[in-house]
Amino acid sequence: MESSDCSPAQALIFYLEIPVKLPSWNEILGMNHWRRKKFKDELAKGFLSALRASANDCSMKTTYAKNTMSIFADTLESYLATKQAKRKLRQRSARLKKAKKKK
Repeated sequence: MESSDCSPAQALIFYLEIPVKLPSWNEILGMNHWRRKKFKDELAKGFLSALRASANDCSMKTTYAKNTMSIFADTLESYLATKQAKRKLRQRSARLKKAKKKK
């Protein structure tokens, strides 16, 4: 899409092309829990990788503030790290409860 085709209200923030075919919504819902989780994690990692690559190639270099792609990538990376830390904390808490019940 050319910039002249976009009105200010419809301006694209960024354009990301995914080189693989994504499954349909019905295919995603048909996956079991662990396969769906693996798919979501792979998709998030691929998206983060693409954001990082586009942030490095971005023509909008700035001196004081990060460019938009870097901000999106940092936000996604922070979210994934927080999600992983919460999961580890829940697992640790569950193990402690189980150990207390055995005593």
